[in-house]
Amino acid sequence: MKKIGYVLLCLIGILIFSLPVHAISGRLQLVPAHPETKNPKSFTYLIINGKPGEEKKGEFAAVNLSGEKMELKFTPSDATVNDKGEIVGGSGQTGGVGGWLTLPEDGKENQLLPKQRKNFPYTLKIPQDAKPGEHVGAIVANDEASIPVWVKVEGDTSYDFVLTGFSQEVGDGLPVFKVKVKNTGNTVISSLGFKVVLNNHIGIGLGRRLESFWGEETAILSNTEKEFSLNYENPLPAIGNYTADLSVTSGNSTKEDSLTFSFTNMKAMGGFILQLLLFLLAVSAFVFGIFKLRKRLSERLLENKLNTNIFNRNSADTSGNFPGQNTALSPPAGSDFGSSVRKIALEEGNMALASEEDYDKIWFKVRKIVREEIELWKEMEKYRKEMKSEIKKELLKEKKEKSARN
Repeated sequence: MKKIGYVLLCLIGILIFSLPVHAISGRLQLVPAHPETKNPKSFTYLIINGKPGEEKKGEFAAVNLSGEKMELKFTPSDATVNDKGEIVGGSGQTGGVGGWLTLPEDGKENQLLPKQRKNFPYTLKIPQDAKPGEHVGAIVANDEASIPVWVKVEGDTSYDFVLTGFSQEVGDGLPVFKVKVKNTGNTVISSLGFKVVLNNHIGIGLGRRLESFWGEETAILSNTEKEFSLNYENPLPAIGNYTADLSVTSGNSTKEDSLTFSFTNMKAMGGFILQLLLFLLAVSAFVFGIFKLRKRLSERLLENKLNTNIFNRNSADTSGNFPGQNTALSPPAGSDFGSSVRKIALEEGNMALASEEDYDKIWFKVRKIVREEIELWKEMEKYRKEMKSEIKKELLKEKKEKSARN
């Protein structure tokens, strides 16, 4: 059971370390010829440990996955990293490990039959001036497949990086952060973790704190630089002025940087404008209602004040200006005294009495109307009495005639 478990673990290691690091075409594959079961990476890379000036020999395998005969042409190359973060060959340069390799020359020995697997030799000569650390090259076959060659030169190693750029731009209505990372150590960086914290200082959503995380399984070779695009996907308010705090972690090392930027979310802007218009409409309706209510209250207060002052002044007036009445006036029956007062106030255009002079002007007009209404009331009362007397006479006359007939 232990042997079966160990075999399964090795197979899992093959899947994990082979797929993301070197190109596999549909026709041809290059793999290590003699992987070490205790080292899962050896199923993917040609791993070579040595000292400066030392020469190493080994083998790699080529597998013809097609149903046709194939002739192979091998080319040494320095390794490069593609857009997916995979270590691949085909850089076209041989200033590093590519210049240390010697591969089989073209010939019949490099032929593969359909579905055939065959081992091929290589020789690697480490230069005397090679620096300690990890150096990566590749063996390329027919520009179709490659296998990374991972050389570890004996000596002190370091694992470190620096941030060489941090900027922001807009993509698809949301911020996109550009981060540049340079490997300053002498080993290969294989993974990075990114964290961006946004703090809104000005605008809608003041004080709001947003966080996003990214994990990148990528390779950065020693003394090389790589740029990463981090697409921020959390929803943001329509308008804001932000501080973006960046943290990048790899291994035990963490680097930080920050920037400030203004951002307008055009997608959220439409909803914000609609909400603002509805708010302003509600405020306008409220203010209009308050002014209308104030106007009505002013009219009512003016009417009540005029009524009170008219009768108070009349009570104090003993000059007999109102015939037959030296006490408080009572408006005639059927007269609309309040309407008369309101009419005068509106004609004057004043909803409040600004001075005693204004008050007197309105008072004399009201007094004139009251006098006219009293005279009219007296005439009506006189006419009523006359009519009552005439009716009474007619009734007495009819009564006498009826008695005479009986």
